[in-house]
Amino acid sequence: PGIHARLSSTASRRTGPGWIGYDQESICHDQPVLEVPLTALPFDGFYSQLPVLPSFRDVVNVPAFHPVPDDWSVVVADIMGSTDAVQRGLYREVNLLGVSVIVALLNDAQGMELPYIFGGDGASLCIPPSLLDKARKSLRSLALTARHGFGLECRVGIVPVADIHAAGFRVMVCRFRTSDHFIQSAFSGGGLAHAEALIKHPELGEKYRLSDQADAGEPNLTGLECRWHEIPSSRGETVALLIKSLDEDPQRAAERYARILGIIESIYGHERDYHPMNPSAMRLTLSGAKLAAETRAHTALRGSMTRWLYAAWLRIQVLIGMVVIRTGLQVGHIHWGNYKRIACANTDFRKFDDMIRCILAGTPKQREQLTAELEARRCSGELVYGMHAAPSAVMTCMISDYATNHFHFVDASHGGYTMAARQLKEQLQMHAESSLGDQSPP
Repeated sequence: PGIHARLSSTASRRTGPGWIGYDQESICHDQPVLEVPLTALPFDGFYSQLPVLPSFRDVVNVPAFHPVPDDWSVVVADIMGSTDAVQRGLYREVNLLGVSVIVALLNDAQGMELPYIFGGDGASLCIPPSLLDKARKSLRSLALTARHGFGLECRVGIVPVADIHAAGFRVMVCRFRTSDHFIQSAFSGGGLAHAEALIKHPELGEKYRLSDQADAGEPNLTGLECRWHEIPSSRGETVALLIKSLDEDPQRAAERYARILGIIESIYGHERDYHPMNPSAMRLTLSGAKLAAETRAHTALRGSMTRWLYAAWLRIQVLIGMVVIRTGLQVGHIHWGNYKRIACANTDFRKFDDMIRCILAGTPKQREQLTAELEARRCSGELVYGMHAAPSAVMTCMISDYATNHFHFVDASHGGYTMAARQLKEQLQMHAESSLGDQSPP
């Protein structure tokens, strides 16, 4: 979230059944066209039937992605003024609100698998038609939660996939294995960025944005937790990194992403060397200021007594957690001695939605080396990037059970993805202005 696409009502269509394309001039970020037939299984279980790629590296392959059915919709939520919020120290709150959108809609889905991606200051999901009514209610209540609980504005909306396809973009998705216990989503085709741009557009977004509704009720945020201290980097710093290829050819873009992943590994080493999570550095917190974010999320639309009771019960849970994790107790089927190790494995520290998004642990020298590599490629017109270095990572949790079914959304502290996105948008703007200058008559 936060990466703008320039909208065009004249996006061109490629003729022929089952195919779409678009006018490259209508998109400021030069999204590659994937020549893939728009065929998809038209039922709620579409996503769960997709094959699972064995690793993140396989995501950059063009044939890995599958079109989302036309009768599905894209949900978009982003925190307005997120840059200002993280500069005021509210990065935990911004992250938590972004994750709350995913948690609420997955709770609405009641076990149905949905593709989603967390962007630091927001989130995007794809939902089937059977969830539309529940999603509208949850999104409206989440906007109220952001306002009353945090003093922040959460912009929410729903865009039909059919409308995205009609505009000449695509919503393509694949699944890849994050760990033995978790499978993650990746997206391509430009559809998510187009949906976000629509939601943000003052006129075109009116039909898709959801208006405030005071009687929306409470969102179901069961499983949403934010109970850990910032996790200090084991290498000196934690880097939030965004990299977007500017190549219009999808195969060349895929090859470029593969090379970039190779460059990252040549500088930072194996995945275990740059993974931002370290079990030995993970510590539950009893800080009232840090636990307040979870408390406010769960009680924003309730009275002060409920808020006080939740905060007290939360502290008790944290104290119990400290004991069982430290002693490695087994309680039922939960082996608490394994919890931090599994939590580190079940993280979204690498993801893809028409760009590489990752959180890396490394040294300042490694960051300087990577910056030099990326800057050389930016100057040659191959890519744009955004980068933000911080001393630690911050983790927001989605818990179904404490054995293995828990997933953790990771960002660099002090607004990692949000601040990196600001740099990437500046580079996109510079690239667009340079392209316009090159096209000007002498």
